[in-house]
Amino acid sequence: MTTLYLSAMLVGMVLGIRFRFVVLFPAIAAGCVIVALIAMGAGESMSDAALSMIATACLLQLGYVCTSLVAAPFFRGEEQSEERETKPSRFNGSADPHHSTSRSTG
Repeated sequence: MTTLYLSAMLVGMVLGIRFRFVVLFPAIAAGCVIVALIAMGAGESMSDAALSMIATACLLQLGYVCTSLVAAPFFRGEEQSEERETKPSRFNGSADPHHSTSRSTG
């Protein structure tokens, strides 16, 4: 079961790097189903299976939170620079900052 717990932590870490928070709910559900099937195959009691499912869910969340906290400063700069390139200017409605839509009078 230790291998399963380490795997849950690693999966949580990968999810924390790549995906947003919403992906945790299906990942936890899938992890609990997998742990329940493994526990049934090993012949464990229902209480042991429930504790294993709780531990797996907690380790998925812990891996996600720790990695997303560590990786957030590294990936925050990339997202902001991409937004700046594609976001139109709020001053004149154009994405080109050197292009002016004002007309000279005279």
